[in-house]
Amino acid sequence: MTKIVWYGNRRNGNYNLYLSRSMLQAIKYAQSGINVLSAAMSAFSGNLFMFTRGMIRATVNMIRANAIIHGKVFYSRAWIPRGSGNQ
Repeated sequence: MTKIVWYGNRRNGNYNLYLSRSMLQAIKYAQSGINVLSAAMSAFSGNLFMFTRGMIRATVNMIRANAIIHGKVFYSRAWIPRGSGNQ
C-alpha cells in the first residue's frame, strides 16, 4: 500500500513514506517509456549513440521493474531523509 504516515504535527516533518511494490514498478515502467521516447527522438535526429543508449536504458529499467520483490519505506525526521528499508 502506498501511503504517508505522519508522526506528530505535520509541520515538524516527521513521516514515513510507504511505496508499494506495484508503485515502484510503475515508476520503473514510466522511466522505460521516457527512455524509449528519448531514443525515438534521437533516431529522428540521426544520433545513433543516443538511440542505442536510450534503448539500453529502457531495457535495463524493464528488467529492474520485474526484479522488485518488496515495497520500500522511506523515513524522514525534521524534513531530513533518515534512511529507507523494505516493507
